[in-house]
Amino acid sequence: MGQAVGLALAFKGMQYQKAAADAEAQSAIEQGELADIQTQQQTVDRGRDLARQLASLSSQFSGSGLSGGGATVANFQRTEGKSAMDDISSIKVMGNAQRRKFQLSGYSSKMGGKAAQMEFGAKAGKYAYDSKQAGQGTGYKLI
Repeated sequence: MGQAVGLALAFKGMQYQKAAADAEAQSAIEQGELADIQTQQQTVDRGRDLARQLASLSSQFSGSGLSGGGATVANFQRTEGKSAMDDISSIKVMGNAQRRKFQLSGYSSKMGGKAAQMEFGAKAGKYAYDSKQAGQGTGYKLI
């Protein structure tokens, strides 16, 4: 009788562990999606910053009487453009790494839930085996 109560409690515990693992996995998935959105937003923001910087350069040079097509302006534009593209590449790499970290965390949580189910299955199997060995077979099949 004590083993049956223990098995029932183990089943309840497994359900709680599985629910907690599922919630943790869902949280990690949502954090990964948020990291992806943040990466996209940072990329857009950096592109906007570049456009503002280039517009500012053009107005500064035109205000000083220099033409917008001069070598100095083109050099500044090229430098700023390269810097922005490097920044955007870095933002994307870091964002992908962050998203992947959350994906792995979610996978780990999901596997924790499956491990709890397996642990319960092992306990149930041991209970069935022990019952049969003790000659307490009731004619019911546990699994």
